[in-house]
Amino acid sequence: MNIIVTGYFGSGSSAVLDLLSEYESVGSVVKNKAGGYEHTTFYHPGGIFDLEDKLLKNNDIHRSDEALSTFKKEMFRLNNNNFGWYGSFNTLFGDKFEIILNTFIENLHPFKINARYYGQCEKVIFNPFKIPLQIAARVLLGRTIYVWGRQFIYYTKKPEMNVAFPTEEEYFNAAKTFVKSYMDLFKEPAKENTVFDRLVLCHNLYRVPNYFDDDTRIIKVKRDIRDVYIFNKYLWKKINAGSMYPDDINTFLDYWKRIHKIEKEVNDYRILTINFEDLIYKYEETVRQIEQHCQLSADDHKNKKTLFVPKKSIKNTQVYKLNTEWKKELEDLEKKFPQDLYEFPYDIETTVNEMFDDSRAKKKKGLLTFRRK
Repeated sequence: MNIIVTGYFGSGSSAVLDLLSEYESVGSVVKNKAGGYEHTTFYHPGGIFDLEDKLLKNNDIHRSDEALSTFKKEMFRLNNNNFGWYGSFNTLFGDKFEIILNTFIENLHPFKINARYYGQCEKVIFNPFKIPLQIAARVLLGRTIYVWGRQFIYYTKKPEMNVAFPTEEEYFNAAKTFVKSYMDLFKEPAKENTVFDRLVLCHNLYRVPNYFDDDTRIIKVKRDIRDVYIFNKYLWKKINAGSMYPDDINTFLDYWKRIHKIEKEVNDYRILTINFEDLIYKYEETVRQIEQHCQLSADDHKNKKTLFVPKKSIKNTQVYKLNTEWKKELEDLEKKFPQDLYEFPYDIETTVNEMFDDSRAKKKKGLLTFRRK
């Protein structure tokens, strides 16, 4: 089984990755990469999802040439550069990714055309030596002269057009083969199941039926919006952690509304949505739910609570209660997004040092010392 874990930034999806790593049958050839490994390939700008939109929704001879060129350029950039925590395919697999990439493109039935078009024109210059040629073409061929001495300079490294006009069936058959071959690259020997971090994002989930076979399961992780906002504005920065959200409360409210609104609804048996908090406050129930969804055996959970430790992770919940000065901001969140609040069964006490128990927190000067007031 291929198991994909995803969620919005800060959702707590890494807790599910840790949980799954406790099962003997779950692995990945990049599981021990320092800093983790994220699979950005499909939704990478210019990647296969963009290619679908261009070839199946907005295709024409010019769009097609640009789409294929951009796709190949970006995929080879991921292949040929060692980015470490994403891409790096040549470092990891030699020429295997290039082979499955070229096979995918061939399955789209491309055409090479000895022609150029306006998308390949870099600039236009005045060339007086072209005037005699224009006159000769006018006399001999009757060609219209619009501007004397005008010369188009084209991108010299691309002397022809590469286009493809696949049907939906052809495209998705080729895409499924490419996706399966990609996931097979990451299979760890002697492991029945392979785990992938963010192989698809929440906005890509509607594409699942067209790209994945029955041997794929997806776990989408949610988290209480109050904790996400407080972590983002007040806490992550204190350990030099990045963020994907604006700080200002009004901007955050608008951002959160809009980024969720563009999600397309999908009802697919391969997708399970859980709350990060349920892994802590309803551990046994949620673990059974994940096992059933991913067809994992409870007997295979050999390293239970060694990587994901609920009694530690509980300190990363209810952080919005640390300071009463945040109350006004939280009221706005609670009013606008009641569906994104978690009903905690009981209160807990936590501190910033208990949340961030890694070396980054210890080295950061001026670490917040908020305690509940």
